[in-house]
Amino acid sequence: MICSPIIRRCLCIVCAVSLIGCAQGSRLSQPELQPISPQVREQSPLWPHKNSWQASGRFVVYLPDGDIGHTLHLVSHLGQSLRAVVMADGGVVIEDTVLTIKDQSLTAKQQAGMLARFAPALRQAFLALEEGPQRIEGGVIRRNTTVDRAYRSYAGDPLLLRMSSGQWGWVALADYQLIAGQIAPHHLYGSIGPVSWELTIQEWRTSDATNQADAK
Repeated sequence: MICSPIIRRCLCIVCAVSLIGCAQGSRLSQPELQPISPQVREQSPLWPHKNSWQASGRFVVYLPDGDIGHTLHLVSHLGQSLRAVVMADGGVVIEDTVLTIKDQSLTAKQQAGMLARFAPALRQAFLALEEGPQRIEGGVIRRNTTVDRAYRSYAGDPLLLRMSSGQWGWVALADYQLIAGQIAPHHLYGSIGPVSWELTIQEWRTSDATNQADAK
């Protein structure tokens, strides 16, 4: 069977992110989170929320032999599920997968895709996962999540999700902007072993699904 250049390149991503610890350290560093005041700690985080939205951006993976960039389309339904569609610059769909708040593992088909290693980071960054009791460490709120065996870090004013970490790696959220009365991150970056990646949101819009659900 002859693989297209796009498929071969995606397979390279899968292989690269699987080689945890076999290359030099990540090119991106975890952000330093600033302590928050006790008054802010009592606020409810504004992100992640349970509204529906759609977003598109540039997804770049930094590999030892060069960078790979694709368009990433995201569709979130009430914060409970996230559809991620990776497209090549020529408009070819590379992968189309759905992640949910109850995902404990990926299906065989998902494991073979390029998003397999990035699935925990996307879930943690965008979905309203169930969290355990909060604790304060260095003035920052930490909350564990059962899914992905991770912990989330909340900081800032207003209180927002700033980072999530686990055995799978870490993801940081930045450049929060107000879109149609809702605040949302427009720059995400992270690391999975030796591989770094970034997602820059270029278009964000709310979805009618939120209003439709409220009307039922």
